[in-house]
Amino acid sequence: MPRLVIQGIAPHLDDTKHQTLEDAVRDLRYDWDRRPHGGYAFPLLSALDESRLTDLGRRRLGEYRRAFGVEQPIESGGILDVSPHSPISSDAASRMADDNWLQAIARHSADARDWSTRQGGARELSSVLKEQTTADPIRFAKLALRLTDQTNTAYTNAILWGMQGAPVPADQVDVVFDCVRHIASLRQADNDRWLGFALSDHLREVPLDVVELIRDRAVSALDPIDDRGIFSSDERSPGERLRNDGLNSARGALAETLGDILVFDTDGSKTTAVIPALPILAADPVVSVRGQAAHTIGAALRSARADAVAVFPTLIDTDDSVLTVPYVRQLMMYIGNGGEPALILPVIERMLVSENATVRTCGGQVAGHAAVEWELTGPLAAVMRDTDEASRKGVAQQGASSVTRTRNVQLATATLTELFDDPAVDVRKAAAEVAAQLRNEPLLPYSTMLAALIESAAYEAATPQLFITLQNAPDRVDSLVLRAAQRYIEVSGEAAGDMRTGAAGNAHYVADLAIRGLAQARRPQERSALLDVVDGLMRVGAYGVDKAVEEAAR
Repeated sequence: MPRLVIQGIAPHLDDTKHQTLEDAVRDLRYDWDRRPHGGYAFPLLSALDESRLTDLGRRRLGEYRRAFGVEQPIESGGILDVSPHSPISSDAASRMADDNWLQAIARHSADARDWSTRQGGARELSSVLKEQTTADPIRFAKLALRLTDQTNTAYTNAILWGMQGAPVPADQVDVVFDCVRHIASLRQADNDRWLGFALSDHLREVPLDVVELIRDRAVSALDPIDDRGIFSSDERSPGERLRNDGLNSARGALAETLGDILVFDTDGSKTTAVIPALPILAADPVVSVRGQAAHTIGAALRSARADAVAVFPTLIDTDDSVLTVPYVRQLMMYIGNGGEPALILPVIERMLVSENATVRTCGGQVAGHAAVEWELTGPLAAVMRDTDEASRKGVAQQGASSVTRTRNVQLATATLTELFDDPAVDVRKAAAEVAAQLRNEPLLPYSTMLAALIESAAYEAATPQLFITLQNAPDRVDSLVLRAAQRYIEVSGEAAGDMRTGAAGNAHYVADLAIRGLAQARRPQERSALLDVVDGLMRVGAYGVDKAVEEAAR
């Protein structure tokens, strides 16, 4: 932990390095941190030798001590524990009447915090209100009707949020809708994002006027004003970042709620009410919101296909990254599967030449789907001829994940077979994922492809999933089992007995396969070949072989 580390190294630092460390921690603060200034710096600064601090360092240490009212920070993972608590405990709140709650909400109307006592304000008390709402949603939905536009939005949001997943009797669900209507009527922008939370468990029953309310807020809410760092580099893909940003914004969250409602629109009346908003949603200036709007448009296809398809070009007329959002790709599949794949063909071509590698990977996925499901083989052929690794990786991912449910098994398996020997490691790994996808499936229909996998450069990437799939095969694939085991010996060699290698970790799978094969083998030559595998494993001291042999002998 940082504080303990500093305490350990500080005595061994010369004065120059000690001051350098002091400079680094004296005013440490993160932009995202809600703690008071010093929440991170105080524990670290106090871990240094006070007698060796600069005048500024000693002065700052004194300021922190006065601010937090303690000489030394409270130990909590090396960080000062200054989290504020609710001014009313959960236990006390559970005994409060409605009028008591209204009084408490009025009294604690600000987000002010007393750091000397660590007592919080509206934000902390709202957490207790959320808990109480989840426990008794009808009571607090009715309490919400007594709140005004002067109420801190932390409380109205807490009630909306608390109703998600709360037990609401079927004959009282109208109270939930009344609550949403009232909170929306307060016209507090901070509430917009959470309106759909209260509806999420009652999507079939949402009345038309509430659908219209959500529709109007989905196109008019002020948040977000722009995309929130989607082009910065982190571990998530652009599509994942857009999905996250959209979901955590008002218009994006409302668009998702609207789509969820339309999924359950059996007579088309709610979809009809949403049709006027589709062009506006599709043209939202924020890319992450467009990604969410694709869900609404996709859900509208069932009852208003022409209107939904008409706004698709507008939806994707923005940065290429929108084409990586799951809802957008799902919408593309719906349009193509519904008989209009020609509309998607130029989009695939756009994706395959994008400067964004993730977009090209997604383009490869759609190209693979178009070939096996829509008989549009042009994009797939282009990908397989091209030198672009990203798009071939997408083809491999699509083929591996859908080979058991595709309309054109022959093309899917032939494509994967070619990609097993792709020059790019990541492409081979993606294609090798087919081994896991075939788990518990009959393997004889895919025996030619699996035989090619075993002989290919992708073999090592396919293990141990290949071994597990062979073990769990519902049909007999003795020749595949034998060859997979033999290939393991050929590829691994002495490494099978070296616990420092990944190959050794797979040895027990191969041993189990070989032993089971021996028990089922009918032909002498087959038994002889399997015994050679077992002998080879024992010769290199492969882990788990002795145990497998002993158990088989019992």
